[in-house]
Amino acid sequence: MSVFQRTFAHPVSFSGRGLHTGKRTAVTLLPAAPDSGVVFRRADLDGALVPARIAYAKKLVRCSGLETDDATIRTCEHLLAALYACSIDNALIDMDAEEVPILDGSARLLVEAVRRAGSVEQAAPRRRIVVSEPMESRDGERFVRLEPAEDLSVDLSLTLRRFGVLTWSGPLDRETVAREICPARTFSPLRHALPVKLFSLLTGTSVARGASLNNLLVYALGRVWNPGGLRFEDELPRHRVLDILGDLMLAGAEVVGRITAFRSSHSLNQDLVRVLVDQASVS
Repeated sequence: MSVFQRTFAHPVSFSGRGLHTGKRTAVTLLPAAPDSGVVFRRADLDGALVPARIAYAKKLVRCSGLETDDATIRTCEHLLAALYACSIDNALIDMDAEEVPILDGSARLLVEAVRRAGSVEQAAPRRRIVVSEPMESRDGERFVRLEPAEDLSVDLSLTLRRFGVLTWSGPLDRETVAREICPARTFSPLRHALPVKLFSLLTGTSVARGASLNNLLVYALGRVWNPGGLRFEDELPRHRVLDILGDLMLAGAEVVGRITAFRSSHSLNQDLVRVLVDQASVS
């Protein structure tokens, strides 16, 4: 594992529609200076900058968001997880609309885009937060917990109607994340997906307006209904791990610790990162 920060070797662009807004966004990944972290830039709003840090996190419906007085970034978690998987610490991400494209619903195509950009080592040490004491965020029986460990790993469980308890456990080194976690797609029960999309289209709200079977796993009656089925037997819990990793990037440093999660959510993930940043020291 490199002890030095990395950024893109050269710019790469891609585009696609947002899961919630349904609007097309053009994205360009650009190199950034050491210690600058990940920063989004809204080209359509006079270059307004939105740092990917927990201080700017916003709890949105079914996604993670970032907000300053000048701009909002929506559904950033998959791209942030892809940056983690590819060891990118510093990046300037140009966007001409508010939502990161959902593409196929996973981070697989985002990893491919980041790899096309390549990476270069920078003359600055990688920032790390080593968890020194247990901490958690909780909402009733749902929780996300961090505990001391030598490496980043996860033990995640979720419960879904007709599926029972679904789990995924394992190390979260970058190679494993790129291969085993980033291809996992976002999902929704059919009983939620269709009414929410219809309500959004009728009212103009930005929830699931761009959702389709091409970018969202839809399940009902104990099975997934998308043509082609699942990429992994445990694809659904793997995607929850992907979401946690993307949200964990908002700490602005590599996190070392063991994650335990039960029925996690973006809201719980963000709350845990706030606790982490408040309690931990960056080395």
